[in-house]
Amino acid sequence: MIGDRVYKILRSKKHHNRDKISLCLYFTEIKNIFRTYNEKTSTKRLEQLLNKFNNIPKLLQKFIAKKIILDFTRLTHYTRDPLINKTSNHVENYYRQTDPEQIKTKYKTKTGILSYLKLKMQNWTQKHRKKINTQ
Repeated sequence: MIGDRVYKILRSKKHHNRDKISLCLYFTEIKNIFRTYNEKTSTKRLEQLLNKFNNIPKLLQKFIAKKIILDFTRLTHYTRDPLINKTSNHVENYYRQTDPEQIKTKYKTKTGILSYLKLKMQNWTQKHRKKINTQ
């Protein structure tokens, strides 16, 4: 959710490198809160981040206050129940890969995934047909 805004700032020439590095480090700390399947670890990481709240860039402060703190139990529910997936995208979980956002949205509906797979099959067939015809 916040990644797009962070990456815009990182590509911007308006901000100093020192600010960009700080933003990157704190953004990584935020992501690390959710990179565990242990509830105590994620809570501890959030508390450590909140101890440094005044040093965090304003963009991330707003995100932490409005999104993470308010929805922390919902965002970390997968740590308490092993039947809940970390991500809601089952196809992405199945293939164990992360795709660009526009492809992820196609995965989320049956018609989207079927049309995406159909195009992939057509492209694969065209590539291999050329190889067979040239031999």
